[in-house]
Amino acid sequence: MRSKCCSQSSDAAVCADLLCPLDYEDIEAVMQKKEFNLEILVQGLAHTGGSASDRTPLYQSSRNTLITHVRALVDSLPKPAAVFNPGFWPMSHAESRYTHKLEASFHSDEWRRSLPLLMDAYATFLEEEEFSAESPEEKTIAKDLAKFGLLCLEYVKWMVASDSSTSSNEGREQALHLALRAAAATFRCQAAAAGWFAAQENWPAAVSACLCLHTVFRGLLRVPSSRLPASPALTDLVRSPTSGAQFPDLGENGGCGLDFSSPPAHSASLACLKLAEIFDYVLSRPSDLAARAKDLRGHLEGVTVGLCRMPLLSSYVRVPPEVWKLDCWRVETSGPLRTVFPIPPVELLQEEDLLREYVARASAVGWLNRQQFEELWVSLLGVFGVSSVEEVRGEEEARALAHCSSGVVHALTGIIVQTMYLPVPGQPNISTPLHHSRYIIVISFNSRSLLICLFLYILSFPFQRLPQPVPAVPSRPATDSYPELHPARNGKE
Repeated sequence: MRSKCCSQSSDAAVCADLLCPLDYEDIEAVMQKKEFNLEILVQGLAHTGGSASDRTPLYQSSRNTLITHVRALVDSLPKPAAVFNPGFWPMSHAESRYTHKLEASFHSDEWRRSLPLLMDAYATFLEEEEFSAESPEEKTIAKDLAKFGLLCLEYVKWMVASDSSTSSNEGREQALHLALRAAAATFRCQAAAAGWFAAQENWPAAVSACLCLHTVFRGLLRVPSSRLPASPALTDLVRSPTSGAQFPDLGENGGCGLDFSSPPAHSASLACLKLAEIFDYVLSRPSDLAARAKDLRGHLEGVTVGLCRMPLLSSYVRVPPEVWKLDCWRVETSGPLRTVFPIPPVELLQEEDLLREYVARASAVGWLNRQQFEELWVSLLGVFGVSSVEEVRGEEEARALAHCSSGVVHALTGIIVQTMYLPVPGQPNISTPLHHSRYIIVISFNSRSLLICLFLYILSFPFQRLPQPVPAVPSRPATDSYPELHPARNGKE
């Protein structure tokens, strides 16, 4: 059996079936072999066994083996970590060294063979298990998972930026699909995305992920560059990066205690601008994205929405770009890198087009914490209060106020629905609404419950024989102009 599981030509499903009846120690002894076929991990992770507390020995051993290989791969990355081939500013010595060493690893035969297999098993693991980082050991695992997710994006960026001869290699499309699937699974994982990536000291990793995603959209999908209106507060910092005296001292490595070489401070503003362009394209042109990305659409939307939920980037991408065209909002940014934007004022949200964009972005991204939920709720209530007490001076203005009020009601309803999402409230890219049917009777094995169910059945029996009324055709709601967008959860428009 060991020779069969260590042969790269063996059938992975057959090997998993052979390992399934064994004890945990015997399975672990086979999987710890250096020649072990990593393709078996995917089949082993499929043998879940039911609930999280009743996992099979094959699943537990496959999980531990995957984490061991991921940790070994992450530990072998060049140090200090840096932004991989940034392209938007001259590379520093640390960035150049990191880029050249990582490219050499991508070219090696060992990485070409093992990395796609690990990405497949990694994505399967995160899709099957709701990983939570509660203990110190689990937090260390979450950090390794997040770094591996960033490595998957860097791998995609390397394949896209490579010369044209690489495009003819067999399996390139499959490798792109596996890497983007693994990256999307990373940003759907609360422990990795909301834990390590969202930490303030790890802002260089979020910047690097944004630049990798931008390369995918521009290089792989050939999405044309859009002249999206941008905030002057960010564009001024990008155009004059030397004026960074307003930034606090972040230390030698940008305040990142994980040996990450800090990119320039203005790179955070650049990441906000690039991510805003991508997010606007995903929301406004879903049919074009489906035609260009095809099978990659769901993974790209998952990575995009996951990055939009990062505290470093979230507040800016929520602001409708048309706000900056009006040039009537003198915004004061905050945060250690001056990328935190307040909610647009009520006067701007009274415009129907701006309110529609704001509602669409808030519905797609969701909310991060209770404070953001309350700020969003209060801002929409303010718009609703102003539109209800303002004097109506004409029919057109009355119609506009009616549309504005209906849009606010739709947005408030969507926010309330998001509080009932599971497993994470306010996170529409990984959660679904909690729903209990009122017509299902839950029967427990005791005499009182059985008597109550029998009594309800006797009472409802005469009404079951009555003819059912024909349902009326519902009228078109006034809130159709404010569709609730969840681009990362489904592939439909």
